Amino acid sequence: MAKYKIERACGHEAQVKVRGPILTRERKLDHVRQRICRRCSIEKQRAEAAAAAEAEDLPALTGSAKQIAWAMTIRHTAIADAEAYLNHLRESGQLKGRVGKDMELFEAQKERVLEPLKARIEAAWWIDRRDESGATLLESLWDPEA
Repeated sequence: MAKYKIERACGHEAQVKVRGPILTRERKLDHVRQRICRRCSIEKQRAEAAAAAEAEDLPALTGSAKQIAWAMTIRHTAIADAEAYLNHLRESGQLKGRVGKDMELFEAQKERVLEPLKARIEAAWWIDRRDESGATLLESLWDPEA
């Protein structure tokens, strides 16, 4: 095993341990060089989540600064997952009647279904449910009587 000091795509240096023949090591090192570090990856995810929250006009989260930063990425992923789930239901023909056929009606109903999820502002709530899928979160919040 050999240790190498390399520069990642983000510009940060990293020490990497690599095993195997020289050709294999070079290939592995090239792979690591092309990737950004974990810290930059997290910052990128947070920036994307903040931009998406602003674009969708989502309410600000409440909690500590660390909770909010973490929960924003969780919320972003969960809402995207929930939207993908609803689109899958429509495309697979599981939605019957007018909603399944009329795209405008479907989009309006989709927003109505997503509303309770988008309205959650407690960072701790998102963090506590970080392992749940968007579909599961939708089902837990959905009130058909509303």
